[in-house]
Amino acid sequence: MSASTSAVSAWQLLRNYEITCQQALEKLIDKRSIVNLQLLVQEVAYRFFREFPDQNDLPSVIPLLLWRNCYYLACPVEISTDVLKKMSDRTFSDIKIISIAQKGVA
Repeated sequence: MSASTSAVSAWQLLRNYEITCQQALEKLIDKRSIVNLQLLVQEVAYRFFREFPDQNDLPSVIPLLLWRNCYYLACPVEISTDVLKKMSDRTFSDIKIISIAQKGVA
């Protein structure tokens, strides 16, 4: 899941203040609500999932960005408020869900 040499990760561009958070999200998810996996970095996923030893308790989410103490997660289904609160409490961060297509991975 790390960025290839030809594609700089959206998270890296964001961390270098080369793009805004909204621009990073637009790079990661296209107009058809498909996630561009080539622009993701494994570190974001690692940081998120390390807080959940049993990932079976989680809905199907793809960590996109970690920015200003907020995880931006892609998910093809609606997530309940209780589950969002659990994820937020576990990671000590805000959680924002970005809706993607059911087959939302390219």
